[in-house]
Amino acid sequence: MRGSTPLPRKKSRSLASQLIIVTFAVLVFVFAASLLITRYFVGQVMLEHAQNDLGFLAHNKIHQIEIDMRKLEIQGKMLKELLALGTLDERELLSFIDNQFIENNQLRSVCIAQDPVVGKPPVLYQLLAGKTISKRMDGTDYQFMDWYQIPDLTNWEYWSEPWYDTYATGRILVSYSLPIQMAGNRGILRLDMPLESFQTVAQQVKIYKTGYAILLTNNGTIVTHPADSLLMNYTFFDLAEELGDPTLRDLGRKMCSGRTGFLQIPEQNKHPSSWYYYMPLQTNQWTLAIVVPEKELLADLKKLLWMLFFSELGAFTVICGGIYVSSLRLNHTLKPIVESFTRIGSGDFQTPLPELPHIREAEILGEAVTAMQNALQKYVENIRLVTDEKNKILNEVIFASAIQRNLIPKNTGQPLSPDHISSFGILEPAGEIGGDLYDYFLLDQDTYCFAIADVAGKGIVAAMTMTMVTTLLRSIAPGQNQPELILKKVNTFLIENNLESNFVTIILGIIDLTTGRMTFANAGHVPLYIVNPARKLRKYSKTHSTALGFLKNLKIGSEKVSLEPGDTIVVLTDGVTEAMSSDEDFFGYERLEAVLNSLPQTHPEITANAILTEVHAFSNQATHKDDISILAIEYLGNGRLSNP
Repeated sequence: MRGSTPLPRKKSRSLASQLIIVTFAVLVFVFAASLLITRYFVGQVMLEHAQNDLGFLAHNKIHQIEIDMRKLEIQGKMLKELLALGTLDERELLSFIDNQFIENNQLRSVCIAQDPVVGKPPVLYQLLAGKTISKRMDGTDYQFMDWYQIPDLTNWEYWSEPWYDTYATGRILVSYSLPIQMAGNRGILRLDMPLESFQTVAQQVKIYKTGYAILLTNNGTIVTHPADSLLMNYTFFDLAEELGDPTLRDLGRKMCSGRTGFLQIPEQNKHPSSWYYYMPLQTNQWTLAIVVPEKELLADLKKLLWMLFFSELGAFTVICGGIYVSSLRLNHTLKPIVESFTRIGSGDFQTPLPELPHIREAEILGEAVTAMQNALQKYVENIRLVTDEKNKILNEVIFASAIQRNLIPKNTGQPLSPDHISSFGILEPAGEIGGDLYDYFLLDQDTYCFAIADVAGKGIVAAMTMTMVTTLLRSIAPGQNQPELILKKVNTFLIENNLESNFVTIILGIIDLTTGRMTFANAGHVPLYIVNPARKLRKYSKTHSTALGFLKNLKIGSEKVSLEPGDTIVVLTDGVTEAMSSDEDFFGYERLEAVLNSLPQTHPEITANAILTEVHAFSNQATHKDDISILAIEYLGNGRLSNP
């Protein structure tokens, strides 16, 4: 248009600036990746070392606790054996228990409680002012307490949860109870140690700057924690609920289940991100957990990353400067070559190249451009030849498809007895041509033969095999009334000719039109269905042999079925049942049988089209991956016509 102003051309960047930009992006990526990789792998190594250190510390502290607990267990089992012997009088028993107090300074009291049926109150032994005394616990409902009830019911030793002893010591105790026998009577022996014995060991844990240990009972009660307000008043699950942290709740379940682990709890509600190493006490399944804030655990990693960042920043600056200077020199050298390329790009492929500088890269570039000019002419010629060959192959495939469709029976104008039989078939190859076939024809005036088959493979090879099988069936079937004999001849043909697609699954049936007697053989094919006018469905899924073309001396059986007027035979290939939806779900036999059960009427054309319509709807009209063949045959009996 006159007077119009051309749009300004976007200014391109120079080679130097582009190299700097690309180099900058690459180096940023490389340096960022190196920082991330370093952080990950060094972090993993540091976490692994921290896990080992925390595990060693936890194991050491648990060992200290369990020494006292196992010592208490040994004392309890020794006393149990002595009580079972019944040889100690009260003075000797008091002396023995006195020695146990001396040997174990963690032992606070011993209680011997007999079955309430005996009527004797429990006896409690304590060390007071250096002397062991005993007293009876009159008026206590001891039989309902955990330390008595659980070992009494389970007949097994038991470590109790912490409990407050209001009767004797006035302290929080942890008790070891075990069932005993005294003078033929049942009872419970209880040995008590103070909760402080556990707390002292856990409170000694000091790691990093603020790392600490917590001790939980097997139901999650917090026994040891830096926050004294939580002790014996909260469970670990209460703490998780208060912080609103589901990961903390999950950690509590793991700890209470007796597991050993090393787990990170992310920051939540001002609770800093921390690592927990937890390990159970083998004696009573309590859990000792050592908690370390992540920033303390990975403090050295942070210092290392800063050092690496500044060193890489310096290297980055030096590399970018060097590349900028080198790119300017290269830009000056390549200028005449760029001008020649511009002329070649405008369509002048015969443009001669200028004299190139004696630089190896420039010489290689010049040789490449010359080779490109020569190759362009050959390429154009090859494109023309390939296009011609492609069109020729396409025409041949279209012709082969037309031949294949002419081999199957036409659904109209068929030269069959309309008074006895009505047939309708559908063949949809996965491509232009396929390996499915169906056929039906009269062997004589009163005998009808039908077949449906699936040849292994797809494309031209499968189609050629299908063509030969179709022709062979038509040539050998006349004069035969046993489908298994026909299939044996087909099998022999496939074996002897050693075809590339020589595996064929097939159903072949022969119907006596005067009696409705059908004999059919199934060689590795999908089931045959019969639908009566009342939509009652019969399924014949038994196969009478494997697929044809496998075995030389193949044994093939057959099956006889009586048809009633109005019965419709439905045979198909696995392209129907194996049709796949967008969710990669198969159409399957259940959907097929639902279609057959819901047919408005059993006319062959309606039946075949109803199945095909459902398959297309199921696969959302997508191209199916396998050939689809459907053949429906209605036996009319003595002259009853089928109304579509």
